[in-house]
Amino acid sequence: MVAGTEVVLADSSRVKFGEEISLPRVRCNRGVKMKELFSLADRLDAKWVATGHYARIEGDPPRLCRARDRTKDQSYFLDSLGVPSLARLMLPLGEATKAETRAEAVSLGLPGAQKGESQELCFVPTGRYDELVAKRAGDRARPGPIVDENGKALGRHDGLFRFTVGQRKHLGVATGSRAYVVRLDPETSTVHLGSREALLANGARLTDVTLAEGVTLPLRADVVVRYHAPPMSARIALHRGTVEARFDAAVPAVTRGQRAVFYDGDAVLGGGTIESPLSHRAEGESERLQRGDAP
Repeated sequence: MVAGTEVVLADSSRVKFGEEISLPRVRCNRGVKMKELFSLADRLDAKWVATGHYARIEGDPPRLCRARDRTKDQSYFLDSLGVPSLARLMLPLGEATKAETRAEAVSLGLPGAQKGESQELCFVPTGRYDELVAKRAGDRARPGPIVDENGKALGRHDGLFRFTVGQRKHLGVATGSRAYVVRLDPETSTVHLGSREALLANGARLTDVTLAEGVTLPLRADVVVRYHAPPMSARIALHRGTVEARFDAAVPAVTRGQRAVFYDGDAVLGGGTIESPLSHRAEGESERLQRGDAP
C-alpha cells in the first residue's frame, strides 16, 4: 500500500495548494483501498472482498446503504462504488454497533480489541495533517495575508494548508468578533475571514458525479456535504451543462473538494465532488436587485 499512500499524499498536497480538489479519505477508499483489494482478489481468484467499513449492501441490483450504527456510518466514503464492486463486497460490520464489535473482539482476545478510537488518516497518526503537508510543501508553502470581509489586512500566515473553510479557531489574528474562514484564494495565497452568514450556501456545483444503478437526474434527495454533516434536502439537476445541488435551506461550510453524497433514507443514490458553493449572500443580493429594493 506504500505506492497507494503516495498517491493520496501527493493528491492531498495538491489540494492544499489549490491545484486540484479531493477529500483524502474518499480518495484513499476509491483510488487505493478498494482498487487494490479487488485487484488482489482477482489475482487470488477470490470471489468476495470483505472490509471493516460500517455500511450495508442491500437489494438486487445491490445498493449501498447506511450502517445500522449511524454514529460510525462510512457509506459517505464509498458512494461511487458501482454494481460490479458492490456485488462482490461484504460488509460484516454494517449491522453491528461499534460497541458490539468491540465486545466481540474482546471476547475473542483479538489484538487491538482495546485500542482507542481513531478518526485520523492511517498515514497521519498524529492528526497533524498540516505538519505532514508542510514537510512536502517545498517552495509552494507561500505566506500571504489574512483579510476580513472588507479586504482589510488583519495579519499574515505561512501557508494556506493550515486553514480549512469553516475554521473558527487558531486563526492567528484578533478580529474583535467571531470570525470564520470563508474562502481560500490559492492565486494570491489569501485567507478570507467573515461571519457565519458568509459561510452559507444555497447549493453547490458538482463534478465527478456518480449515480447508483437506476438513478437518473433530476432527483430529490437528502445531501450530506461532509462526513457526519446532517443531511439537507435538495434538488439535484443538470444546469447549463453542470450538475448542481440546490438546497431547500441555506447550508454552512459547503467546501470545494468535499464530497456531496445523495441519500434516500438509508440508501445511497450517488454523489459528486463539490467544485464550488452557490453563494447564499450573492443570490440574496441578486434577488433583492431584481425586486428593485433599495440597498
